[in-house]
Amino acid sequence: MTNDTNIIDRAVVLQLVDDLSLPDLHRVVDTFGSDIHRLADALAVAATVGDAPAWKRHCHSIAGVASVFGAAPLESAARAAMERTEIVSADAIAEAAGIRALGSKALALLHAFLADQKGAG
Repeated sequence: MTNDTNIIDRAVVLQLVDDLSLPDLHRVVDTFGSDIHRLADALAVAATVGDAPAWKRHCHSIAGVASVFGAAPLESAARAAMERTEIVSADAIAEAAGIRALGSKALALLHAFLADQKGAG
C-alpha cells in the first residue's frame, strides 16, 4: 500500500505554486482531475473490450499528467500497465481500478494542499 504522503511530491507542487498564481494552479488541478477521471474511465473500457492500442495510449497519457504533479506512484503504475500484454482480463480491469484509485488519492491530496495554501495566504 502506498503511503498517502508519497502519492504526490510536495516539492513538485511547491514549485508549481512558485511558478503559477494560485487561481491558475487551481485550474491546472481541476484539469488534472477531469483528465484523470476521463482517462481512467477510458482505460477501464479498453480493458473490458481488449483494445490494446487504446490501453497503452491511455496509460501513457496518465503517466504524463501524473508526472506534472510528481505523482510517482500513479506514474509508475501507468508505466507498468503500458507493458501489459494481456488486456482482456480481470487483472487488467483491476489494474485500471487501481490506477483510478491512485489518481483519486492524488487529486484529493492536491485539493487539500490548495486549501492549505488558501488558508495560509
